[in-house]
Amino acid sequence: MDQENKKPITAVIVGSKSDFEQMVRGLSLLEAESQDGGRVETLGVFVRSCHRHPIALIVLIYQLLCQDVNVIITGAGKLNALSGMVETILLRIFYPLSCALSALYLWHITPEQILGVRVLAVAFKGSTDSANQAAMYGATEVPGTQLVWKTPGTDEQYVGEEGFFNAVMAVVENNLPVSLNPPDTSKVPMDFTVEEALAKAKEAKK
Repeated sequence: MDQENKKPITAVIVGSKSDFEQMVRGLSLLEAESQDGGRVETLGVFVRSCHRHPIALIVLIYQLLCQDVNVIITGAGKLNALSGMVETILLRIFYPLSCALSALYLWHITPEQILGVRVLAVAFKGSTDSANQAAMYGATEVPGTQLVWKTPGTDEQYVGEEGFFNAVMAVVENNLPVSLNPPDTSKVPMDFTVEEALAKAKEAKK
């Protein structure tokens, strides 16, 4: 079965239990559609702070991949680093691992499986306008991001209670991109001495 017609196997990851109050409508829809005959299979709702528990987040994503997850709805407030971090773990850790090890039969998760996971990013509202803006930018301004932060065909970002509901609705209706693209590997790590860095800085400033 191709990814476009495959039943969404969905997990929800949020940064804090305090986000739950903005999730009632969306979780109600997700619960209804996860019953027998529903359009979604749900693996669970998980609270993982990417700042406080980064290793636990990596372990969770591995466990979800082992359960054939193909949609992850992420949500957090303030900076919302969680959404970008989930995408980074998939594409920058597990994807290269799977490319290197699956061919040697040392890894059971394939590169194609990882590229089949769509990551939706919800910006939960905070107590200030600046917090709200930061959460929204955390989804839209990640360099090279493939995060899904709005329903295809619309211009309304997933923000707050309504945004989480709309993200769940997009999953239920399978109105999502078919797959991710392999990560861009053109930018590589670089090391400089202070003198070399200063020379580069002066050259860039010209």
